[in-house]
Amino acid sequence: MSTSSQNEPAQKQAIVPLSAERLSEIRTQLGDAKPATDALLVEIAQQVKDRREHNHGDTADWDWYCLNASGWLGDRMPFVLRRLLDAEAEVERLTAELAKYVGHEPTLAEEAQYRYEQQVRYAAALEASICQCEPACEGGEYLHAADCPVVPIQMQTFDAAGGAA
Repeated sequence: MSTSSQNEPAQKQAIVPLSAERLSEIRTQLGDAKPATDALLVEIAQQVKDRREHNHGDTADWDWYCLNASGWLGDRMPFVLRRLLDAEAEVERLTAELAKYVGHEPTLAEEAQYRYEQQVRYAAALEASICQCEPACEGGEYLHAADCPVVPIQMQTFDAAGGAA
């Protein structure tokens, strides 16, 4: 009987979604951690590679490099977990969206609503990618700091729409 090594690829298994209770528990534990950025994921991948390729030397001595790398990686896991939870939520949303159309041709109104929701999600993602402040939510709208790059863009949109709607 052979034992598998850490370097051997794991057998592909179906991903089973977490239960609602587990998701809630993880969200509570993560608190207000923001999702990991693309740049952070690249840094983490580099750190994993560097740690794997590092000369571990005599295992009897403390491997300070690996201990430090493990600590660095552990400090960033809340952001990775938040991104993973957000990605799983998006998969669930898309699966539900797809299920509505299986065996059903969407009406023009449904198609228009879908496109509108896509644009709203895109606008929110774009705004989040350029926002440099922690906007407060008041009356269902986010209020950005005056020096946030989002404000001039919002003002251009407001002016183009002819002022208040």
